[in-house]
Amino acid sequence: MKILDIIKKTKFVRDGQIHKNVSCAVVGNSGCLLDQKLGSTIDENDIVIRFNNGVTEGYENFVGSKTTHRILNCHFILNIESESYYKHQKSRFPTMDRYFVYKLENEKLIFKTDPSWELWRKTEILNKIRDKNEVYFIDKEFYDLGKKINGGKEPTNGFTGIMMALKYYQDISCFGFSFYDKSSKRHYYDEIKDNSLFNNHNIDGEKRIFELLDSNKIIKRH
Repeated sequence: MKILDIIKKTKFVRDGQIHKNVSCAVVGNSGCLLDQKLGSTIDENDIVIRFNNGVTEGYENFVGSKTTHRILNCHFILNIESESYYKHQKSRFPTMDRYFVYKLENEKLIFKTDPSWELWRKTEILNKIRDKNEVYFIDKEFYDLGKKINGGKEPTNGFTGIMMALKYYQDISCFGFSFYDKSSKRHYYDEIKDNSLFNNHNIDGEKRIFELLDSNKIIKRH
């Protein structure tokens, strides 16, 4: 697949280096994770990528306990910076913890944000996060590639995680990807009062690419 070569050649993060490895678990946040107890299978991988405030405590049997990398939206920076922004996000995600990102430890945190916002300049917030974690920002080239693949729409964090895995890892297993099928909760750990997702992202397009990767045995779907 030509797109794989392009992904591998495209710069991933602005500063720093993500190291290559062998096996990788990409763990989405779908409620379908609660259908099987695959926690130990997830934790067997060298690399475990999670997203946003996907938690493990209390769900270890289903989602594992290991996290090496976490891809985050801009909200986790802007929530801390702005009370009004946080209140708006709280109305969409009622269980959201404004300071969740400050509680993370020993993870490689990768912020997927519109590069034109230049959120890497929010040093007062980021330095506190860097006290316990490594912090990266998606490079503009990789961000733009994700949009191009998705017909001009911003890729979801989950799709960005799959792109990251395709770039760096050989053996890729994917868990918790239901593409918002109504038969599963949208998140295994909380409820969402937000229906704008399908306006902002190309969910159907991402699903088609995911299924193509799966059928060609480039990834494994659990």
